[in-house]
Amino acid sequence: MGIFLTGAGGFVGKRLVTQLIQDTPDTLYCLIRSGKSAWRPSIEHPRIIIVEGNLSDTEAYSGYLAQCQTVVHLAAVTGKAGPQEFMQVNLHGTSSILQQCKAAGVTQFLFVSTIAVTFVDKLRYYYAQSKEQAEQCVRESGLQYVIIRPTLIAGRGAKAWEGLLKLARLPVLLVPGDGTPKLQPIHVDDFVRLISGILSQKSFGQQTIEAGGSEIISISDLLTRMHIQYSGRKPVGIVRIPLRWIVPLLTLIETIIGPVLPITVGQLASFKNDGIAKDVGRIGKLLNRKTIDQMILETCERTHAVAR
Repeated sequence: MGIFLTGAGGFVGKRLVTQLIQDTPDTLYCLIRSGKSAWRPSIEHPRIIIVEGNLSDTEAYSGYLAQCQTVVHLAAVTGKAGPQEFMQVNLHGTSSILQQCKAAGVTQFLFVSTIAVTFVDKLRYYYAQSKEQAEQCVRESGLQYVIIRPTLIAGRGAKAWEGLLKLARLPVLLVPGDGTPKLQPIHVDDFVRLISGILSQKSFGQQTIEAGGSEIISISDLLTRMHIQYSGRKPVGIVRIPLRWIVPLLTLIETIIGPVLPITVGQLASFKNDGIAKDVGRIGKLLNRKTIDQMILETCERTHAVAR
C-alpha cells in the first residue's frame, strides 16, 4: 500500500519525501500545485508519483487514495493570508480530503497541525483558528489518526524562523511584547524523522502529540543569541514594544488594506503565548534533537570578520 502526501512541495513536505524514500518501501503519491513553477523532486525514483492539483480538486487525486493505506496531510495556508483563505484551505480542504479518504478506504490519517492551537489567546490568529477546527474534523472522521503539533520549526527556508532572524539582525533588537514567552524550536530534519518514525511504527490510534526541540528559551534570549551569531557581538540594546501599541495599529491597517505588512496582528500571538510542547511522551525516543545553537549556526550567516 502507498502513502499519500499532501503539501509535498512545501518546506517540510519535500524533506519528508526524501526521508520516506529512505525509510519506507512504500510508493509515495505526492500532491503538489500544478504549473511550471511547481516543485518537482530532485531525484527520480520509481516510488515517487507526482499528482498535480490542490485539496479542492478531488477528482485529481481521489483515484490515487484507493491505492493508499495512509495519508500524511501537510498542505496548509500560512503567513499573511486572509481569514477566508485560511478557512477554505486549512479547514474545508482538510474536511474534503477526509471525506475522500473514507470513500477510498484509507484507514490512517496523519495531520500536521501547530502548537499555536494551544495558545490561550488566538484572537484574529486565523491560521491557528483554522488548524484548531481542522483538528476537530480529524477527530470526528472515524479514521485512525495521529495529530502532530510542532512548535516553531527551524531550518533554512522556514518562514517563521527566518522572520525572527530578520529581527535579530538589527543593531538594536526590536521585540514585540515583553520578550518573556517561551519557545521550543524543533529542527525540520528532526521533525521529518519524527513523522517517518511514526509511519514506520504504524501505531495509529486516536492521539494528539506535541513535538518540540531539546531546549526551551525566551523570545528575547533567542533573538539575542541569533544576533550574536550574526554580528559577533551583543546587540546595542533591546527595545520591547508593548503589544497594546502594536495590536490596534495593525488591526486598523489590516481592516483597511489587508495583511500586507511583514507581520500580521494574528501572528503577534506568538509573542504573548508560550509555544512549547507540554508532553512529548513516547515521541522523545524518535527524536535526535538538534540544539538551538546548532539551529542558529546553520541558518544565521555571520557578517563580521572572524579573527584568525
